[in-house]
Amino acid sequence: MSQHQDAKQQAALARWQKIRDQGPLRFIVYRGMLGWGLITAVLWCGLMMVFTEREFLPLLTAALIGFPIGGLVWGGAMWFMAEKHRERSER
Repeated sequence: MSQHQDAKQQAALARWQKIRDQGPLRFIVYRGMLGWGLITAVLWCGLMMVFTEREFLPLLTAALIGFPIGGLVWGGAMWFMAEKHRERSER
């Protein structure tokens, strides 16, 4: 591995450690529910309004419930994968 790749990996691990220090709940809520869930909900709702003739309020309600729940799953999976990556890199 080159020095550049080592430096990049060390920077990524340091960045992850800062995130990790804040705990999994904060990561899952902010990066999963709010970051992925709400952004995806708004984008999906907008696309559905453009490409279908469905009403806005039911779309928005479904999106604001369903996608943040999906964000919980996504955030939990990302946390788990990042922790596994960290464990492998420490060996």
